[in-house]
Amino acid sequence: MFEIESGIIFWDTVAFAIVVWVMYRWALPPLLKVLREREKTISDSLAAAAENQKKSEELLSSSKQKIAEASQSAQKIVNQAMLEGEQLKEEIVRTSKKEAEFLMVKAKEDLQREKNEILSDIRMQTANLVTAAASRVLRKKIDKAENERLVEESIKACQR
Repeated sequence: MFEIESGIIFWDTVAFAIVVWVMYRWALPPLLKVLREREKTISDSLAAAAENQKKSEELLSSSKQKIAEASQSAQKIVNQAMLEGEQLKEEIVRTSKKEAEFLMVKAKEDLQREKNEILSDIRMQTANLVTAAASRVLRKKIDKAENERLVEESIKACQR
């Protein structure tokens, strides 16, 4: 049943070696070339993906840093505006107080001047009344009732 024929084994081995040699000589180099190109493409794609990921992380980090800087800058501007507003408010209050003090002093001076004028007028009127009363007294003799009437007239004239 099974017989080993050495001639067939020999020629099968020679045919197999020729097929392997032909494959190695003409079929294997293009296959290896395709495999190397495929390996290079995959390697390049992985490297590009890693580089893109690195760039994305750098951009993300840069964006976060710029956002933080912009936030700090905005906060500084807000703080500066608030400080300037407080300073302006304090300046306005100081100026208003100075103006109020000035107006109070001026009003007091005006009141004192008017008071002095009124007192001067009163003195002048009193002197005129005393003079008028004295001239009336000198022109006629007066009794006690006439004296009281003149005093009452003088007081009423002063009250007007």
